[in-house]
Amino acid sequence: MLVADVLAAQGDAGQALLSGVLELPNDAQVTRYLETMTRVIADHAAPRDLFAAAMDAEVLARLVTRAEQQSRGNLEIPGTQAYRAGQTTLAAALDRVLLSGLADRIEALPRAEPANTGYQRDVSVSYIKLADLAVARGEGARAEELYTKGLAIAEALGRAEPANTGYQRDVSVSYERLAEIARTRGEPTQAAELYRTAVSRRKAVVTREPGRVDLAEELAVALALSAMVLVDPAIPTGVMALLAPFEAAGTLTAKGSAVLEWARREAAPS
Repeated sequence: MLVADVLAAQGDAGQALLSGVLELPNDAQVTRYLETMTRVIADHAAPRDLFAAAMDAEVLARLVTRAEQQSRGNLEIPGTQAYRAGQTTLAAALDRVLLSGLADRIEALPRAEPANTGYQRDVSVSYIKLADLAVARGEGARAEELYTKGLAIAEALGRAEPANTGYQRDVSVSYERLAEIARTRGEPTQAAELYRTAVSRRKAVVTREPGRVDLAEELAVALALSAMVLVDPAIPTGVMALLAPFEAAGTLTAKGSAVLEWARREAAPS
């Protein structure tokens, strides 16, 4: 294949060329390049390590952020002026190249540096965000795979550093997203179990840092979400007890206020 021949002819096996193309400001160009990568990998296994080195966790994270911006139709990003809000072509191209075998290579890179937890977290968060975009494309099964992969990495990081709030939050987010997948698929029992786990993890984080309003609000949201499959009158009263002190202190955000209002409506006598 011509692309493989061009890369082989480069003094660095095409590393600089590949890295440069991935950083192009035009989303459409990057999307076409990712599609080419997928075809090259399908025909030639050898370039996978080279592509993985060019698209490491940091580059993947930046591309995922661009894919999120594209899905929102952000006109401030060069190369997105022609895109409609809700378009996910870049996210889909990223997903296809990961499915081609590149994901295994990218995940393997941090194993050579186990102390580099930042790299591993970048991969985990990227998977979760790509899963969100897969949901937007109506690809629930693929989203579940990506959430599960992100969760596995987050769980490992959480076990290694149990006091790291960021890692524990990542775990909770993954469980919440998986619960929503199960709920929309018509599996309330599985959804309930996943929500219970998410809430449990959120509670542990709040217990560790009880004065943080953002953590309390996130727990309140998780509780409210769980109420979609769990019939438990203690849920709204628990939300009120959790958020009332922050409301009294004047630190509750709009998100917290909305959840607190929901809880009061649910707890009110019918």
